[in-house]
Amino acid sequence: MKYIPLCLLTLLAITTCTSRNGYDALLTSADSLLNQRPDSVIQLLQNPEGEPAGLSTRQRMHRCLLFTAAQNKCDTVFRSDSLQRVLADYYDLHGTPNERMRAHYLLGRAYSDMGEAPRALQCFQDAAACADTTAADCDYHTLVSIYGQMAYLFEKQRMSKEEIDVLKLCSYYAKKDNDTFTFIKAQEMQIVPFFNLDDTASCYHITNLCHQLYLENGMTEAAAGVYYPVILLLLQKQEYERALPLMRQYEQCSGLFDESGNIKPGLEHYYYSKGLYYQGVHLTDSAEMYFRKLLNYSINHNYEAYKGLRMVFHAWGNSDSVMKYSSLCEVALDSIQADEQWEALNTTLSLYNYNRLEREANQNRILAERTKTWAMLIMILVLAVFAIVYRRHLVYKKKRQDELGKIASGYMETLYKYQKAERQLSLIKTSTDSIIRENQKEIDSLNQQLLVYRQKMESLKRKDIETALQRSETVLLFKDKAKGKKNQTAPDQTEWHALASLLEEHLPTFYTAITQDGSLSEQEKRTCMLSRLKFSNGEIAILLDTSPQRITNVKKNSNCKLFGEETATSLNKNLMNL
Repeated sequence: MKYIPLCLLTLLAITTCTSRNGYDALLTSADSLLNQRPDSVIQLLQNPEGEPAGLSTRQRMHRCLLFTAAQNKCDTVFRSDSLQRVLADYYDLHGTPNERMRAHYLLGRAYSDMGEAPRALQCFQDAAACADTTAADCDYHTLVSIYGQMAYLFEKQRMSKEEIDVLKLCSYYAKKDNDTFTFIKAQEMQIVPFFNLDDTASCYHITNLCHQLYLENGMTEAAAGVYYPVILLLLQKQEYERALPLMRQYEQCSGLFDESGNIKPGLEHYYYSKGLYYQGVHLTDSAEMYFRKLLNYSINHNYEAYKGLRMVFHAWGNSDSVMKYSSLCEVALDSIQADEQWEALNTTLSLYNYNRLEREANQNRILAERTKTWAMLIMILVLAVFAIVYRRHLVYKKKRQDELGKIASGYMETLYKYQKAERQLSLIKTSTDSIIRENQKEIDSLNQQLLVYRQKMESLKRKDIETALQRSETVLLFKDKAKGKKNQTAPDQTEWHALASLLEEHLPTFYTAITQDGSLSEQEKRTCMLSRLKFSNGEIAILLDTSPQRITNVKKNSNCKLFGEETATSLNKNLMNL
């Protein structure tokens, strides 16, 4: 039965290609089978000598458009954009919205195969702009493919927000095209970019939504297969009881595991999640088994396998093995960073094909001269801004010193008057009550003035303390370690003690608040100290060797214990007020 369409098309070609009108009917039939049988369309249209004489330009262009579209659907890798550019130029002048959209989409696919991502993305955007989504015959199938290709490019460039936006459009138009699977799949594909953005609420919501949609449409294996990102997210948050039923459903109902419990090739990263679960529920032997199983696949240079084994031996108190796998972790992490740098270099090189741009050498020289001029202007502007900022800093510093001098002078003068009044009061205590009341009134007034001056001086001293803290050697050392540079070690106990002593000396009220009743754990106290010194969540996570999400939870717990507030966002403000 599957060969019937091909046979019908072949018969149609034999009987009708002798006339221009008959060739139109052939092209229409080929167009109708393009999405279902692109290989048959290629066989039918690949022999130009079989075309009848006297075909119009429109018919030849239509044939080229269908043939190129069929090649694309059969995963042909395009090495040139020449034909696609001709098609785009022709249909921009003579085509329907659907034809213009298809032509620009094929041009974008050519640029994508040739490694020219910016041009490909521009062509996909042009193709989407050609679509008339209000028309009854709008080619939603091609529109879905356009947004799918855009999502792929954004994913390669790690542009998660943009990837989510086009996946939403892909899902929307798949629904209008009555393509239920793609409608759900495009939503499921949003889970990973939301995971990369650390948007856990959206991850949970989309996972549950896709699971329900798959079930409603009888796709039970796909319904279970959506759980993997959420499983990893729950395990990282140490929510093992919530993760366990999802793991069971993923392993038993997704169809991704064989009878021996081995996952489908390419998805072995799941073994890391299994190891995390068993480590979290203190089944360390099972955790070790899965981490070692992960070693067989060299995923991420075995970084996660080494990291897991380090946790296992740390739990067992085997310091030699901990040091061994810590070293292996460091080597693997260096390899990952090297790969990422190489990938970034390749990505950058792929954005611009310099061999193809040699024809535009004159324009490049002009652009280089303009760039040089702009660079000089920008440099001059930067220097001017720096000079202005430095001058303003000097003016501000002098103004602040003058203000401090005036306050000190006023303070000393008022203090002298206050002491004089006290002496007078002591001399006339035997005098009448009226004289005593007058002197007491003057003393009270001067005491109020002294209080105002003390508050002003305290405010200035507080600013100086903040500046001194930020410029201290200890804080600068922690700032350097928070960059997470290669071969950078975490702060040791001596350095943490030095930081605590610094805060105890300069901010005694703050230090007493976080240490006096012993309610905060060591990790919570260190998080509070770093937050008070204006370290970001990412820097704190590096210094404490944990995740930013964990730091958010620690801040929330600390804020509850210290200030009774069930949120992490107000902790920094509360600490600054101590």
